[in-house]
Amino acid sequence: MDQRIKIASFYMVGPAYSWYKWLICNHYTQDWGVFVQAVHRRFGSNLYDNPQEALKELKQKGSVAEYQSQFEKLSTKVSGLSEAWQISFFVAGLTDYLKCQLRLARPAT
Repeated sequence: MDQRIKIASFYMVGPAYSWYKWLICNHYTQDWGVFVQAVHRRFGSNLYDNPQEALKELKQKGSVAEYQSQFEKLSTKVSGLSEAWQISFFVAGLTDYLKCQLRLARPAT
């Protein structure tokens, strides 16, 4: 069995681990590529998710605290985004009124 399959199993919990045990007990696969495809078929694939795009498109619909929480959740999925870009995306998603107020106040941070 490919070592990567064994290592991946260490990160599986609950239904995913039960499925993995079934897979192994039934000798379904020992090939990494086949295993990856099986995982995607069973649990879905987020290969087409683009968290950076989602972050850029996020708009405030409720309170600032709710928006900040959504923004922070998405931003943890994006690596390599500078603080300046994060601030730019955050401000761009605020309501027009708040964006205007921020521009007038010109905060340093």
